[in-house]
Amino acid sequence: LDVMMPGMDGYSLCTQIRSQGTVPIIIVSARDSEPDRVAGLNLGCDDYIVKPFSPMELVARVKALFRRSGYGEIRHANSAMTVGDVTILPDRRQAVCAEKDLKLTLMEFALISYLAANRPRAVSRDELLNRVWGFETEVDTRAADDMIKRIRRKITDAGSTLTIETIRGFGFRISESLRKKRISLMRSSIRKKILISNLTVILISSLMIGIIFHVGAGVVLKRNTYTQLQRAANSTRLLIETERSQLVEALKDGEGMWLAFSRILRTIKQDTMLLDNGYAVINRSGRIIFPTPLNSAAYDLTEKYLLPSLKGILAADTKTGSRFGFKGSNTRYAAVLVPFSLGEAEALSRLYLVVYADLAPIQRIRLMILAVLLLILMAAALVSWYFSSRLGKQISEPLKELCEFARNIGERKFEPQKILHSGDETAELARSMESMADKIKTYDLSQKTFVQNASHELRSPLMSIRGYAEGIRYGVLDNVRDAAGIIVEECGRLTRLVEDLLFLTRLDTTEDPLHITRMDLGEILAESLDRVAGIAISSNKKVDLQKPDTASPYLGDEEKLSRAFINLLDNALRYAASRVTALLEHTDRGYRIRILDDGPGIDEKDLPYLFERFYKGRQGNLGLGLAIVRSVVYRHGGTLSAANRAERGAVFEVFLPHPHTFQSS
Repeated sequence: LDVMMPGMDGYSLCTQIRSQGTVPIIIVSARDSEPDRVAGLNLGCDDYIVKPFSPMELVARVKALFRRSGYGEIRHANSAMTVGDVTILPDRRQAVCAEKDLKLTLMEFALISYLAANRPRAVSRDELLNRVWGFETEVDTRAADDMIKRIRRKITDAGSTLTIETIRGFGFRISESLRKKRISLMRSSIRKKILISNLTVILISSLMIGIIFHVGAGVVLKRNTYTQLQRAANSTRLLIETERSQLVEALKDGEGMWLAFSRILRTIKQDTMLLDNGYAVINRSGRIIFPTPLNSAAYDLTEKYLLPSLKGILAADTKTGSRFGFKGSNTRYAAVLVPFSLGEAEALSRLYLVVYADLAPIQRIRLMILAVLLLILMAAALVSWYFSSRLGKQISEPLKELCEFARNIGERKFEPQKILHSGDETAELARSMESMADKIKTYDLSQKTFVQNASHELRSPLMSIRGYAEGIRYGVLDNVRDAAGIIVEECGRLTRLVEDLLFLTRLDTTEDPLHITRMDLGEILAESLDRVAGIAISSNKKVDLQKPDTASPYLGDEEKLSRAFINLLDNALRYAASRVTALLEHTDRGYRIRILDDGPGIDEKDLPYLFERFYKGRQGNLGLGLAIVRSVVYRHGGTLSAANRAERGAVFEVFLPHPHTFQSS
């Protein structure tokens, strides 16, 4: 803490911090009087350093406080620590989840205990190396990451919801978030979606089939019933017409009528096997001739339910008969009406025979069919659930591994991982992710190499500047003017390097767009030769240009192309023995620019990497010049290559497409 801070002084803040915990406090202040130091120590600080101070001394005092206070050490209390659903037992060196041992090694147990003891604080990798492994290093090591990965796998295998988060670029933090549950929910949601979709298809299909079958069965059964009723009615009418004389006499006596019709109907029932049919005879005016009131049940049914349904039919005076239905007290009936005549008299010529049947048996059959369909539907649902679960597992397991693979890539862990392939799509996705991981790994490695090389290139002139500046400061150099000249020279070198870095960065990120103008490539190449002529003269070398006599029109960024040509010529002059030649040729597809030198040539092992940034070949560090050339040429849609000449030296070839080709692309 500093004492003199805006809003609140360091003493007050020190008091507040001390009242809430035992974290070590160091006051760093320019107030160096004895009362100030005593006040700070009395208010709770553990050390008091007066400005100006040495950073190395401050670090040493911090480490000393850590040693004395034990702050940050692993807590080996006998009491158990519970984090989420994981219980850490220090006395047994064991971590359990739902009474299931995670089977951690001693180092794994020490690491998870340290993270648990310091939760919810994030712990850096360096702190873990220092506190758990017991050593300090400035080298980037993945020891903690590898061990965290093993601990995560054991936590996941135990079914725990605990997670160890990666704080990118810093370290790790243990928390009770539900990463595992999220993966499980994702996996279960996939299974549920597959199951629900399959069950929905099965249910809808079965329901439609059931409805069609149920309705169709009802229609078929009703039609069959009406057919049987029609057959019975026709047979009855024929028998009635056969015994017409007896029925005419029976009409004079109600009881005789009932006996005559009963005999006829009994015969019909035996012949047609429709024992459950009902019969009625009605005249044109709607009077019931049969059954008689003596048969009370049949008579009541005919009078209360059948006659109301016949009013419209009787009024129409049908001569062909009809089919109809009517509702009884607790069931429905199907009926067939057939007209017949017993004589020419009005009372005998307008009679109607009605044959009806109870539809309850048909309803029972339909219910049985519906029950069978429901059983089939349940069986289909069970089969669908079984196969959907298996299918969901086959899909979700590879996806879970792909999620873990993606998480490892995010944590810069590019180790190859075996992924279950459940199908062509998942396999293609896995191959794409593996290819992506390889590319990211290559890019990550190239970035690290670039940063290391850039740091080295920047550090070299800075060290030279610092050395000569300190020599001037302490008066140990005899020739201060020469030292100042070296400092100026190194500053220029450093400036050029920084400018190259910025220029290359703009090219790569396309933040600096190409400023397309019409130009003459021959003139641009000639101007580039003029700019390096001074270097050629000072090194006693010659530079030649061979180009067509006519103009070479081109559309491009003049400034960037000029810089690329200068870099190529400068590189050639650096290694040439006596001569550098620039050739410009016009082809059907575009322009070919070749830079030839008579130097020692390029080592075959260095050829594939010449245009990489800060590549160190056998002939030294190539810097950024050729990398800039490649970026400029690629931005113009061209190609760049390098090769050794048959006689002596090297040749760099640039191909730029025709203006119209470049315009269309």
